[in-house]
Amino acid sequence: MDGDRGPGQRGARYAHVIKEDTTSPNLLFVGTEFGLWISVDGGQQWAQYKGHEFPDVAVRDIVVHPRESDLVLATHGRGIWIVDDITPLRKLTPEMLAQEAAFVPGKPAQQRLEANGGWAEGNATFIGPDPADAALITYYQKKSDTFSEK
Repeated sequence: MDGDRGPGQRGARYAHVIKEDTTSPNLLFVGTEFGLWISVDGGQQWAQYKGHEFPDVAVRDIVVHPRESDLVLATHGRGIWIVDDITPLRKLTPEMLAQEAAFVPGKPAQQRLEANGGWAEGNATFIGPDPADAALITYYQKKSDTFSEK
């Protein structure tokens, strides 16, 4: 996230979509012509989302996935973007944002063990990326005003 500006800055004269988080009513998302804006304090302050090199594109629709806590963004010209697990955004508080640096609680990590075996399914086998092998440590750093994951 970048700065204190509101979603009306940078030529965005209107919002395409405004969504309130499904579990944290102070967490708001606004999709504008020039990107995604997030407020963790009910709209008092806003920051533009810049995570994972998200481009300045029109965000036309937003859905908070109820089971996975992912933020699904429908953009104009860049397809669908998914911000994985917004649980850390739900945990940001004004007290935490006042600190120089703070760890942000996330979901519990699971240890995964590799195993071989299974059934031969031919072309019906689902293939997709596996979850990360390591736990994510999410933090907030005031100096750079950045919300990051390592």
